[in-house]
Amino acid sequence: PRSSSGRGSAKGRARPARGRGARRRRALRGERGRSTCRNAFQPARPMRVLNAAASRGCLRGHPARSSAPRRAGGARADDGAAPPAAGLPGQSRLGRPRRHGQRPGACWGDLSSEIRRLRTPSDCYDFFSAHRDHLSPPDLCSLLERLSPGHGVASDVSGLAGSKDFVQLINDVVWKLERFGAEDLPRLLAVLHKINWHDKHLLKITEPLVLRHLPKMHLRDLPRLAAAFVELRCGSRMLYDQILSQCSEALSEFGDEELADLVDAVSRSPHRPRAFLEEAAPVVAERIGLLGPGQLARVAEAYARWPRDAPAELVRRLGERLCRDEGELLARALSPPQVVAVLRALVLWRGRARLARDGHRGASPSPRGTLAAVLRLAVPRLLAGRAQLQPDEAALAVWALAKAPEAPPAGGELLGALCGDLARTVRRLSEQGLAACLLAAARVSSTRGLGIA
Repeated sequence: PRSSSGRGSAKGRARPARGRGARRRRALRGERGRSTCRNAFQPARPMRVLNAAASRGCLRGHPARSSAPRRAGGARADDGAAPPAAGLPGQSRLGRPRRHGQRPGACWGDLSSEIRRLRTPSDCYDFFSAHRDHLSPPDLCSLLERLSPGHGVASDVSGLAGSKDFVQLINDVVWKLERFGAEDLPRLLAVLHKINWHDKHLLKITEPLVLRHLPKMHLRDLPRLAAAFVELRCGSRMLYDQILSQCSEALSEFGDEELADLVDAVSRSPHRPRAFLEEAAPVVAERIGLLGPGQLARVAEAYARWPRDAPAELVRRLGERLCRDEGELLARALSPPQVVAVLRALVLWRGRARLARDGHRGASPSPRGTLAAVLRLAVPRLLAGRAQLQPDEAALAVWALAKAPEAPPAGGELLGALCGDLARTVRRLSEQGLAACLLAAARVSSTRGLGIA
């Protein structure tokens, strides 16, 4: 409150004059006034101070004013000096603040060719430190892809999370996140998913941008986008609904790899997995003959997560593909872990009433007969490659053998070998693997008289 003498506040200080004219008078006296600059990175300075600093060459990006005589055309005699340095992150390369509405990447160059020549992680970090202010969103994605496994720079991603340089790179990505467009966002989320950078908060602040650019995204980017959000159980119902609605309208336009990735991701989705799998089943069943070994295993594993909704036509075509050419796919193409995944899916499908009813109605073999035929062809492959199985995968193989409707040839030999391996690695079993072992042991000992030590 003002005092009675009109000298300002109770602390005895004179109240400064306000208004447009007062700010102008303070600026002329050299005092600091309220900033009217749109650039958030430039401090508030009076115009007289800025002009004096520019004349001395103290402002970054502005060359010092020279008193040398001008040449013809207006150029000075000392214009052969080095070009001005790059400005602050909120400025253009000439040091001037960007205009409101100017495209942020308008002053950036293409550094992707230089990024492709980087050979080691230290080269990537040095390049990032040298060009940090000028890296565009595609350049940041290229830099992260160089650090991901499979590009010859980083063979192991376990040490990336503890690297201070990598954390600075991620911080720069977050700082420039608003500049990522419809092509850059799926690429960024895919490479973060590939290097196992599980940051749920980053996905939460990315979701509004994804929803904004989702109508402009290409179809091939939607499976990668869904996998990134599903991996961390993150994302709203609106996000999943929009992704699945766009995918449902163009299921036949996806390639084989994209279709397998999409089915695998949606089967683990928290929203509408069963409805989408049932809608995509005719397209998947039609493509079964064209899918590769890894794609086939992922599709079988995806539908095994919801075995009650697996259509009989899909199971029939999968069994025909596996038994074609005397099991050539099982014997040579599929790895032992993929064989175990397919056997687990067939066992889960066999016990479903809907599949059993549909199989007995038609002329096609029932899931029970499909499992027996596939298991007969898969036993030699598992015997030869059981060293490649992890303890949980070996436990699932024992469980599948115990659930077989009839003992396949060499099934007892495979069962004994797998049980011997599990006895040495029982401490590494998860709860699911241990439960599968106990159920298989109880079933085998009760039905066949074969005890498992």
